[in-house]
Amino acid sequence: MESKVSLNFRYKYDLEDLSHPSTGGNIVKSRIDEGDKRYNFLLEVDNEKVASILGLGYGTGAAKLQNVLKLGAGVEFDENECKRLVKIYRDVNYKVTDFWRTCENALQDLVSWPSNKKPYYLDKHNVLLVDSKGIKLPNGLYIRYPDIRRDTSEVNARYLYRSRRGEITVWGGSVVENVVQALARCIVAEQMLKVSKKYLGLLIT
Repeated sequence: MESKVSLNFRYKYDLEDLSHPSTGGNIVKSRIDEGDKRYNFLLEVDNEKVASILGLGYGTGAAKLQNVLKLGAGVEFDENECKRLVKIYRDVNYKVTDFWRTCENALQDLVSWPSNKKPYYLDKHNVLLVDSKGIKLPNGLYIRYPDIRRDTSEVNARYLYRSRRGEITVWGGSVVENVVQALARCIVAEQMLKVSKKYLGLLIT
């Protein structure tokens, strides 16, 4: 009997039926437990949870998904099935992929910032300011990509920047990951300061 593969998604406020024409009916109504709220993508086989793949939001492709499922969940899917799963995720979460492209455009600006170009916000909430130095966070610190350049030596052009480990490839999806992690740190740091101030007496006793 052929296994039935289902994809479950959780959105910000509630669980909803995310049936979509491109999925062939394989997306079903989300059934995510309270303990699973951190997952934005859940893969089920025969109604059993086998893996949560947060990386799909940062550009994980079919080959990497195949490897993650095999090593992390002991589930083996062929490449075509993984391509289908990736396509479903990206079709349903089109705003995520749109933001990848926005970040990709920002990388191009950082490669060669015109002298007359004004800083602009990366997001609609005016939280992330892009200027010639990088991406400025709400706390005033920057996400920087030193000596960033566009490499066209291969079939698909890519962006590279200098790090202590040598040159690292960066693209729209990885910028989104960097931004999410940096903003999370800003939030946690602010919370820690508030907790420390409010409970200082308890913390030093």
